[in-house]
Amino acid sequence: MIATKTVSVIGTGAMGSALARAFLANNHTLTVWNRTASKCVPLEQAGAKVAGSVAEAAQASDLIVVNVLNYSVSKALLQTQDVVNQLKGKVVVQLTTGIPSEAREMEDWAKQNGLSYLDGAILDYPKGIGTKESMILYAGPEAVFEANKSLLLSLGGEAKFVGKAIGSASALDSSVLSVYYGVSLSFLHGVGICESEGISIEQFLSVIVPILSGPIVDTIEICEKMINKGDYTGSEASMTVHKGAIQHILSVSQEKGINTSYPECLLDYCKRGIAAAGHEQYEFPSVIEIIRKNQANSL
Repeated sequence: MIATKTVSVIGTGAMGSALARAFLANNHTLTVWNRTASKCVPLEQAGAKVAGSVAEAAQASDLIVVNVLNYSVSKALLQTQDVVNQLKGKVVVQLTTGIPSEAREMEDWAKQNGLSYLDGAILDYPKGIGTKESMILYAGPEAVFEANKSLLLSLGGEAKFVGKAIGSASALDSSVLSVYYGVSLSFLHGVGICESEGISIEQFLSVIVPILSGPIVDTIEICEKMINKGDYTGSEASMTVHKGAIQHILSVSQEKGINTSYPECLLDYCKRGIAAAGHEQYEFPSVIEIIRKNQANSL
């Protein structure tokens, strides 16, 4: 299989746009498509071609990267005859968040329609895409991954192949997210305990930061800044986005018969945060308001 230098990105929300900009920064010929065409304008100004349809985006490149809301949207966009006709013999890289069973369904569809398929998981926020610290996991045929690895490395410091079992990347994604949200929520709960005893967040940080490192520290420091300002607005991921990610943890736990108490707890915090006035577009640190107010029985 010949590695391609042409790539199409389907979906140009915050993450999809970050992926597209990274490809452009590495001089790859890029075509983009989004249901709301206006979101493609900044990328067009940066050098990307804007496709008028998903089929046109599929026709334009040999590698097609998909980053949309969920697998249902992805299937609706890709699994039409016009698009399938353009995808035959090409490579689809799914970077939409999902669960292993959805990845397997997509792989079966790809095999039935004569195209190669990699299922991936992005372990970073949009701002991290293209940096050396960024990591994206990939699962599927190793030969397909290796043939396109140089292009995929445009997206960040590590393109990590995690196995031929197509559900591996999404399973690891849910596992990492379990830790991420557990640490984030436990930190916020710790803030609540400290506040109840008149202990500042800064003092709490002086104790906890030395035993943590990397993205967890970054997340906690963002929590600190937002809590101190009382401003939970941001551009990385809203509570609605987090709710969707946590729902994936719950779904895979349910499918595998794993105890769901923990993801149900996380989801409950998100739902109550979203239900509180103005929290829909706030970021995860806004959960501290729910913790402070002891709103466990408010809904």
